[in-house]
Amino acid sequence: MTNNLRAIKASFIMGLLLVSAISVFSTSVSAREKFYTFNSYISLSYDPEDLNQPIDVNKAVTVPLEIEYWTDVDPSFLALLGKVAFTIKNSIIYGSAMPQQSVHLKIINPPSWANIYFSTPDHDVEFPSQGDPHAKIQVDLIISPLREAPSEPFNIQFSVEAETHGRVNGKLMNYNVNFQPAYIPEITVTADKPTRIVGPREPVNINIKIKNNANYYTIVRHEMIDVPADWSPVINPSKVEIPPGGEQTVVLSVTPPYNFGWHDETEIIQVNFLPEASPGGGEPGPAHQLYLKFNNYGFSTPGFEVAFIFIAIAIFMILHIKRHTNKK
Repeated sequence: MTNNLRAIKASFIMGLLLVSAISVFSTSVSAREKFYTFNSYISLSYDPEDLNQPIDVNKAVTVPLEIEYWTDVDPSFLALLGKVAFTIKNSIIYGSAMPQQSVHLKIINPPSWANIYFSTPDHDVEFPSQGDPHAKIQVDLIISPLREAPSEPFNIQFSVEAETHGRVNGKLMNYNVNFQPAYIPEITVTADKPTRIVGPREPVNINIKIKNNANYYTIVRHEMIDVPADWSPVINPSKVEIPPGGEQTVVLSVTPPYNFGWHDETEIIQVNFLPEASPGGGEPGPAHQLYLKFNNYGFSTPGFEVAFIFIAIAIFMILHIKRHTNKK
């Protein structure tokens, strides 16, 4: 028992002497430099498959990250102090008897059109020991694009920083993660006077304005549905490319056939406008339907048929009276 107490006292005294010696030597070297420092190291890993597909707007994607932290502190350093004086050893190395490393995560370039954040940006971990040389941190990176997010690749930059503790230097690492918001195929289509009164063989030109409400350059094509017989409408140009928020005008030209307009008639041409992300070749978005109506009242003006009958009767009666007069 006496021998154990003596050993403890001796270790304690040697520790104090060692701390004093290191402190004196450190201050004599430089006010800014520490004697015998150690380094911190950080690594990060995640599965790129989590961000292989474009992210739908107003939806969140969670990307699990694994961060590892370690140092190059030699477990045998100050081993002569033994386990009994581990608090003295910690104080010498880490500047604290019961040290914990603080690891901070921060988004460097957060865009205004997305919510990007970490599930837990701040972490306190035990300094790695000889039996467990790496401290591991599990954290989620959450990405949620908003409606105004452009459908273009974006590079998220974020930092992972470990603080300086005693003679263990801190560490700052920057990382990049790429993602892309999904394309939103939205357009508005308006026609200048979509209902027209026309006659046979009367050329008609209708201006159609297309606005790109999508979040990327959009190519718009068209298809015509249920075109009346003997009508040959044409839209020029046949396709347009419109920047986000931009507008383009196309013109539908058509000439009704000769047989249109002898009676009350109405013909309708349906045009579907199909948006897709530039440069094209992908799956088009939902069709925007536009209906163009062509009317011709011909000889069906109200009262015209009755007047025609009376005129015909009058002409018949005049001819009949003349015939009888001539016979006399």
